[in-house]
Amino acid sequence: MNQTGSTNPRHESELRARIAAGSRDVADYLEHATFLRSASHFEEAVGIYQHGLRCDLPNADKARLAWELGDLFDKVMDRSAEAMTLASPRRRSQSSTGISRPRCATPCMPVAPQRRAAQERG
Repeated sequence: MNQTGSTNPRHESELRARIAAGSRDVADYLEHATFLRSASHFEEAVGIYQHGLRCDLPNADKARLAWELGDLFDKVMDRSAEAMTLASPRRRSQSSTGISRPRCATPCMPVAPQRRAAQERG
């Protein structure tokens, strides 16, 4: 991000590409979602936070993503009920992310070539 808090289009596309490739760096998710949020692309920002929550990230990183997602739901999108589900003890016991949504089509961690070939064969 530059000093004004915005990401240039080239950097934004780099963030998108890193996330699509399965980035395990929470900063990529936070920076991209913050950019989308500042551009009023709230639903896209929600998707980035949720994608990060489904990845194999340390719990502290997932907590940061969940906090930011809850803040977006509650303070910006007026969706307090959804923000509350992120903190629900019942939800936490069901899922480490607090979100019960289907996994994304893009894996967060690249699959080893041998494993991918085995999966494609069935």
